[in-house]
Amino acid sequence: MIAERAETALDLLQVDGERALRFMVVDDDPSINRLLQVRLRARGFEVESAASGDDALARLDEVRPDVLLCDVSMPGSSGLDVLERVRVEKRDLAVIISTAFGSEQVAIEALRRGADDYLRKPFQADEFQAVISRTTSRLRLSRQNAELRRQLDEKRIQLEAELGRAAEVQARLLPRVPPVILGFELVGRCIPAREVGGDFYDWQAGAADGVRITLGDVMGKGMAAALLMATVRAALRAVGPHRPPEATVSAVDLALQEDLGSSGSFVTLFHGRIDPLMRRLRYVDAGHGHAFLLRRGGQWEELRPRGLPLGVVRGLGYEEGSVDFSPGDSLVLYSDGLVDARPELCLEPALLAPLLHGLESAEEIAGRLLAIVDRAEPLPDDLTVMVLTCTNQGL
Repeated sequence: MIAERAETALDLLQVDGERALRFMVVDDDPSINRLLQVRLRARGFEVESAASGDDALARLDEVRPDVLLCDVSMPGSSGLDVLERVRVEKRDLAVIISTAFGSEQVAIEALRRGADDYLRKPFQADEFQAVISRTTSRLRLSRQNAELRRQLDEKRIQLEAELGRAAEVQARLLPRVPPVILGFELVGRCIPAREVGGDFYDWQAGAADGVRITLGDVMGKGMAAALLMATVRAALRAVGPHRPPEATVSAVDLALQEDLGSSGSFVTLFHGRIDPLMRRLRYVDAGHGHAFLLRRGGQWEELRPRGLPLGVVRGLGYEEGSVDFSPGDSLVLYSDGLVDARPELCLEPALLAPLLHGLESAEEIAGRLLAIVDRAEPLPDDLTVMVLTCTNQGL
């Protein structure tokens, strides 16, 4: 008796939102119907009743029960008929089928058709309590899970929309139309592995300062890398004009040390300035490494020296290199996303140079680099390429 009272008190505290669960008792035997109503009300549930399966089906929309306690054997629509109708209509309610003692096969069939549980007549107090508690607990848990899924879906939709907007912003940060460089053709392409990424390319044209070109790769992927990418790009654009590449990269490294240190990240960078009249590129390679000069005859040259990525050692400084172009020569830059996409190929300059030899324009070379990657497979990392080709035009 004490245990039953404790369970009854617990049921009274178990509410679905701001209300107790609502039962509909469906039984054509008036005495059993009343008995079940009394027992359920004693446990704190709201209770409605129906004298037949047809009556129950007609009143489902009106009563909106949470649980049907339904006799299996009734004139007209049986308990199994009611169960089938409820499941076909995908109603959010639990169904307990009551059967005569010894009707286990009927109970098994009810469970097979989607009943949540069953009760045997005559009703035993402990079995009644166990079935009601088990069913209502599962129903509440199912609804809680459904609500969590709904909230997660809303968050997912919101996040996808925000990522979509971020991808649009990031795409607009990348320059679309290259500057007109006398005697040169410049092309850049960037494909993020996710909606947004940490790779970027950029160029800036100055009247007396030549044209500055940059390819950068922030460690990592996704939104965190994208935020740092935007910061690095802004810093380069702020300090770059009228400074040589070494001074530009050193100033950006110093300015970003705190941000990169607190985020535990670093940035590899190739930053250079092309002098069209001299056909000379002055550059700094800050830990990037994926850069080479492809000569017209098919030979290739490494670009030295190389320094450490930004954010690794504070105030280290960088050494500047330079290279002179002849017509038909191309500067080839790419991020490690190209290497990671086809690791089995070991995409070093010695392998890439023969693949690119004979292509006459920067557009063709960039297209050939991107064609190496199987675009049907998800990219393991952001992929960026930049090509600067020296042409005969204007020379």
